[in-house]
Amino acid sequence: MTARKLTQSRLDRAMAQVQMAKVHADAWINTDAVLVLTGWSTPTLYRRIQDGKFPAPVDRGKWHGGSVLARIAGTGAAELAAT
Repeated sequence: MTARKLTQSRLDRAMAQVQMAKVHADAWINTDAVLVLTGWSTPTLYRRIQDGKFPAPVDRGKWHGGSVLARIAGTGAAELAAT
């Protein structure tokens, strides 16, 4: 699996979703927004899902914003990077 780089437009869309998620935890967020929120690469994200350390997407490439934000809030930044 190759890591894909975020283009500027994809990064802008992801950042917009992150801003929305800060206001509304019921928003659906995509993979790019999850990567921005966590600071992980795509392989790391799916490896942590497989290990049960991060919530799985509800639909292909879509997460419930509240579950992602709750996971991040329940984990310190240093611990999130280490898990």
